Amino acid sequence: MQPCAWASGRELPWRSGPPDLFAFPFSNPAQATLLGDAEVESLFGSEIMLRRMLDFEVALTLALHAEGEISEDVCTRTTACIGGMKLKVDRISVAAERDGVVVPELVNQVRQALPEDCRRDFHRGATSQDLIDTALAIALRDFHDIVAGRLDALNSALERLKSEFGEVEIPARTRMQNAGMLRAADRIDGWRRPVEELIGELPSMRDRIAVLQFAGPLGVRRNLGLENPRGIAERMAGQLGLSDIGAGWQTDRRRLATYASWLAALTGCLGKIGRDCCLMAQAGELRHSGGGRSSAIPGKQNPVRSEVLVALAKFNAVLVSGMLHGMDHEQERSGSAWTLEWMILPQICVASAAALRSAPVALDRITDLGAPEVIRRTQ
Repeated sequence: MQPCAWASGRELPWRSGPPDLFAFPFSNPAQATLLGDAEVESLFGSEIMLRRMLDFEVALTLALHAEGEISEDVCTRTTACIGGMKLKVDRISVAAERDGVVVPELVNQVRQALPEDCRRDFHRGATSQDLIDTALAIALRDFHDIVAGRLDALNSALERLKSEFGEVEIPARTRMQNAGMLRAADRIDGWRRPVEELIGELPSMRDRIAVLQFAGPLGVRRNLGLENPRGIAERMAGQLGLSDIGAGWQTDRRRLATYASWLAALTGCLGKIGRDCCLMAQAGELRHSGGGRSSAIPGKQNPVRSEVLVALAKFNAVLVSGMLHGMDHEQERSGSAWTLEWMILPQICVASAAALRSAPVALDRITDLGAPEVIRRTQ
């Protein structure tokens, strides 16, 4: 598959200049290093999402040829044209305000660039949602692989903490009241068990979201006008590194809602770690290095990374309800519920990645753990 060329050469209309400090905390320069995640944000960038939509069209063209729907010559010239396509993204932006989606103008630009005898079979059987949902599935698949690596790093950080401080006794508290003593290993195990369970769920979560969308305008493959729509879908899925479930899922949004809920549960587990670390620091039972400075109190070390874990957990807990609301896709296709997903899901992903990046840092910066009087004697 040939990479696509790009020709915008200037800022996109919706991203002219730096983002506002408070309106875009994930991407503004002052807060992005703490709350955002550039690696994950790039997966949902406008141009890479458009590139994935063109990749969908290449996969569809190759599958049509493999199934005998179009000739080799038409396939070769069409894929070559798509691969070298220089999209006018400013025009796509303007058209999307009218159309509600970027695909009609994208298809129009490619079709105009194609040889005339290749235009009829371009985009054949597909609709806007097929391209957008498939591009999202690829983004989520790549994001999930990042999550897997960071979960391993988190588990290793918890293991290191347990190895160093596991036998130290710390005060136990139930309902915020003193309740005796326990080993630090017991609390760390309470943090670690959910992480290990989440690691065990990684393969099933990846299978849930890495799925091709190909069901055409009515959401039913028998209406695509193709001899073997399932065979074409399977070939497309293989080309794109996805799976095919034998049908479209354009109104069945359980996959996305379940995945968003899984991410919210993940950040909830990290928020629990962050909350416990903040409380232990408050009680003098935990010391850490590299804390945040105070503008008024010299020498003060604020547990910034732990606090961020709590904030991001609450952020995702709020957003995930929107994904559940977004399951209300009326009849064969929704515009409003679909748009709601675009607004919410990438933010959940970025927040989850930021939490996974901060958690090992917070744990690695713990320099002492135990009852306050024990820590004081060791200073």
